[in-house]
Amino acid sequence: MVVAPRKLRALPESEEFTCKGLNCSVTLGPEEMIVKNTVWGKSRSHELPLERVNSVIVQRKSVVPFAAFTILSGIAVVLARYNGLWFLYNLTADEELLLGDIALLATILFAIPTISRTLFVDVVISWGGRSKSFLIRFVLANQGRRLTRLFERLSTGT
Repeated sequence: MVVAPRKLRALPESEEFTCKGLNCSVTLGPEEMIVKNTVWGKSRSHELPLERVNSVIVQRKSVVPFAAFTILSGIAVVLARYNGLWFLYNLTADEELLLGDIALLATILFAIPTISRTLFVDVVISWGGRSKSFLIRFVLANQGRRLTRLFERLSTGT
């Protein structure tokens, strides 16, 4: 969602919103947007007037590759545990356990990035003629969407 500022409307003090990510936190106030870098002891704050903020963009990464591997390895767990392909190769009990455990481990390893890509997004804030001024990583998806909605409401004046 990309929104360019047009006419600004005052945001009441009660509607000040803070969005926290892994490397930065953003506070959207009635007159300005404050971006604080919080990387291991280095704390810098940038105060941006809302008139200079060009856009707030939410970027979601694709879930499909890891989700497909998670489903395929889950199917492999079921096939290995229940010897589903007995007509091709009949597994012994030890082989069933070993292959099932390996496939279960693969399922867990592929599920972790799937879950993180579902829950978290990146937020890009561009201002002052720069295309990518701030990149805030691992923001909860609902916080990132709310930040863009509030910025859109401020920039359109509704």
